[in-house]
Amino acid sequence: MFTSGWLTEDTIRQGEENMVISKEIVPVGTKLIFFDYDDTLFVHYAANRFGDDDKIMRAILSEEAILPGSGYRVYENLGVANPLIKQFVEEDAKNIDKLCITWVADSIMLPPKKQWLDKYYPGLISDVVGTSSPSRKIQTMRLIAESRKLRPSECLIIDDKYDTVAQAIEAGYRGMTTVEVMTRKYYQDIIKSAPKKGKRAPTIIGRGSSPRSRTGCDIFTLCT
Repeated sequence: MFTSGWLTEDTIRQGEENMVISKEIVPVGTKLIFFDYDDTLFVHYAANRFGDDDKIMRAILSEEAILPGSGYRVYENLGVANPLIKQFVEEDAKNIDKLCITWVADSIMLPPKKQWLDKYYPGLISDVVGTSSPSRKIQTMRLIAESRKLRPSECLIIDDKYDTVAQAIEAGYRGMTTVEVMTRKYYQDIIKSAPKKGKRAPTIIGRGSSPRSRTGCDIFTLCT
């Protein structure tokens, strides 16, 4: 992993050869992308990584009772938009239809997630679909793909859970983990920012080996 210092076109090219990462992230022929919500489009603060669903729903109901349509504010206290995934949505997937498919403990949680996405991914995610369990995602994807007359190979799911991605691939869909997309997007940015041969590259990330946001937070272990 590049950390900082002397990056040139030659070192970037060598990195491409060694890492075998394509500059194009979205598989050719993709017509529909399913994004997971938790820890994909939305990144939990470390302290809220494993939240209490009942507590979250009580907070949502309290917000809605005060001001209808404000339930999303609960999620603003729990985490932030994933900067690398948002960049991917805006740049790499801009001409492809995109849905959020998320497991929810109760339907109470679905409208606030949609409200939050409309605020932080405005006009980018066309709809949010809730499933009764993580394992139900594949069947729900199948139903949506069939309704749109799309082949499984024309649909891509991006999810932080390796099991879900593996199940999707086994069923004939394209699948990528959230970390894979983030890593490719980060590496893609390094290629674009590579200086001419012999020139020193600006320090892109901090002293650690993980990609960092513009605020200095570690992207893969988001700071609070």
